[in-house]
Amino acid sequence: MTPPKRPATSAELEEFCRIDGWEQIRETDHVFWQKVLASGEVLQTHRSFSAGRTFSQNVFALILREQLQVGRDAFWKALRTGKPVDRPVPRDEAPPAYPGWVVHGLLGQGVREAQIREWTPEEAQARLEELWATPRGANS
Repeated sequence: MTPPKRPATSAELEEFCRIDGWEQIRETDHVFWQKVLASGEVLQTHRSFSAGRTFSQNVFALILREQLQVGRDAFWKALRTGKPVDRPVPRDEAPPAYPGWVVHGLLGQGVREAQIREWTPEEAQARLEELWATPRGANS
């Protein structure tokens, strides 16, 4: 069975954590999870209380790679089979790199970092160029 191409929801992230043997470590305005690997490495992730929220493709890729340390296929297989992931597993390629000047420029224009991560580097650069081309006060 081919894994979904779509990113996961917050509820699916939490279900993955339960299946994969993560421990819920605290609850604030987010639910925080932790997993200690056989190597002793500690992984952490969290989700907001809006369980139906779907991550953007870029944010989901970042969560898989940096927090869960699994590939997309392993994530969906765990949800489909109800069995934890055998680590180490191949991870997806690194998320795209954003040029520093683009991120700096967007932040300087008042764009939130979370919004920038939802765009591809090309989309972020295009948005910055669009903002630069718009006279100040024209967006008001």
